[in-house]
Amino acid sequence: MNIFIGIMLLLLTAGSPDFKAVVAHFQTENITAIAGTFADELEVVTPIVDDILSKEEAKGILSAFFEAEEVKSFEIKHKGTSQNGNLYYGIGNLITSTGVYKVYLYFESGESDSTFELVELRIEEE
Repeated sequence: MNIFIGIMLLLLTAGSPDFKAVVAHFQTENITAIAGTFADELEVVTPIVDDILSKEEAKGILSAFFEAEEVKSFEIKHKGTSQNGNLYYGIGNLITSTGVYKVYLYFESGESDSTFELVELRIEEE
């Protein structure tokens, strides 16, 4: 019975980004894990930048953000899929030591149906 439940959970989570992992990475400020989901280039919007950046540049911006903002909590409030099914989004609330931010995450399907790349990251003040 436990194997059946495990397989069902795997099937239910296959085909979409692992938002639970993303939440955990934000809560622990795990920049390396978050950057591991980045596409080679992605749109990044934060209070200090609004541009299309390389993976490494985006990682540096996120690092600077976390250095200035101690994360208190993060949770995804909404998630969904585009009409054509290749874009997945999550919208969440990030509470830090200095304020509240709305976070928008946009993932595209990678080369296989089980991989997803973050193509847009927005962290906007509420």
